[in-house]
Parts: sequence; C-alpha cells; structure tokens
Amino acid sequence: MMMMATSSFDVPLAFAGLFSLALLGIALYSVFAVIEQRVCGWANRKQEFAMV
Repeated sequence: MMMMATSSFDVPLAFAGLFSLALLGIALYSVFAVIEQRVCGWANRKQEFAMV
C-alpha cells in the first residue's frame, strides 16, 4: 500500500500506512512484553534501569 501510495504521490495514504505500521509495532511489542512476563516471570529485569 505504501509503495503504491508513494509511486502515485498520494502523501496522505503513505502517512496513513506509516501510522498504521507504527501502531502495529507498538501493539506487537506490548503483546510480546506481556507474554514474556508470563513465561519468564522469574527473570525480572532490574528496576534501576527501568524508565519511570
């Protein structure tokens, strides 16, 4: 979709594709973070490096 949008100079569609990819990346990261916490709950990361 983004390749077709950029080749036809459809800038709003290209930005919509970029925005949807960013949201998909954030959602997948959150899902895998939850899965990691459930599967490897014993291996907690140190809290001193966590950004609060």
